[in-house]
Amino acid sequence: MATWEVELVVETGLNPKTGKRRQARRRFATIDDAVDAYAKIHTEATAGTFVARSSLTVDQVCQEWLDGRHGLRPKTLAGIATSSSRFEASTALCRSGSSRSSTS
Repeated sequence: MATWEVELVVETGLNPKTGKRRQARRRFATIDDAVDAYAKIHTEATAGTFVARSSLTVDQVCQEWLDGRHGLRPKTLAGIATSSSRFEASTALCRSGSSRSSTS
């Protein structure tokens, strides 16, 4: 039996920085899976809610956001550092498979 796959290419709008076309490419084992994915991606792209895959990490995005802020007060920076530490701790728990147990 021959093995094949379906490749889906969907227009997702224009890149706001470059003005170039953006496309989403996905591969599927069945036509039904491709049709379902097309419907979802097309609907999100039309609504403006489609988020393309990215190799950026949360740390990189946060650093870019911070780099764009100027004149932040020390108290604001301290609050951001505290929130960041809490986020890192909670994601570490998720990655390790641990969870908090509540005692009633």
